[in-house]
Amino acid sequence: MVVEGADSGRPAARSRIWTGLIALALGCFLAGDSVHRARLALDAVATWWPWALLALAAFNVLRSVVPVNSLIGPSALVVAALSGLALSHGLDARDVRDLGVPLALAGYGAVVLLSAGRTVGRTRWTRFLSTGHVHVPAGSGELLVFRALLGELRADLATDPVGGPEAVHVTAVAGHVRITVPHTWQVRVHASGAPLTRISETSRRETSVPPGADGHGFATRHEVALHLLGVCSAVSIVYA
Repeated sequence: MVVEGADSGRPAARSRIWTGLIALALGCFLAGDSVHRARLALDAVATWWPWALLALAAFNVLRSVVPVNSLIGPSALVVAALSGLALSHGLDARDVRDLGVPLALAGYGAVVLLSAGRTVGRTRWTRFLSTGHVHVPAGSGELLVFRALLGELRADLATDPVGGPEAVHVTAVAGHVRITVPHTWQVRVHASGAPLTRISETSRRETSVPPGADGHGFATRHEVALHLLGVCSAVSIVYA
């Protein structure tokens, strides 16, 4: 069984991109007066972190209903409208310029980066503090890995009804992993470490085929071993 997927370099490249962007943003922000600007950043984080968490939660709820690509245009309109309302109600234009515009640019960049992700050739998907849909292409590999850490991951494996992986590793920590598989599959769950984790499975319907498929009149099942590691989470298996 192949443990390392075909995309072993792609997640590392994505991590380097995020690390480089964060380092570039921090360098540009701290240039000139590092101590003063660092104190301003810490004060802003101490004041606005509850609202940032609420905004992140609302964004994740929207992502679970609406594709992230559809949020780019409305988010730009919302930022423009909020800026106009702030100016019309007497908020200092300097505050809007120094705080609102940078935050809007940062949020817009994050949405664009999230919408630019590609799933071709990948075998591992992780959602941390976010909600995301994953369409696993056919022939992705013998081992697939799904992780949801304080978020939700919805993986659709129904695009490959004939083949499929031999094993699926699921890690969920205060999150939800929902896996959709073809009804011709047989998923066997091995949950040796899953405290306070709910595992739900929809009923599988039988599919009749002409005699000769397996000698009994039913389609041959493709067996998949699902190894689960979860804490305070939920895992759903849906047969399409």
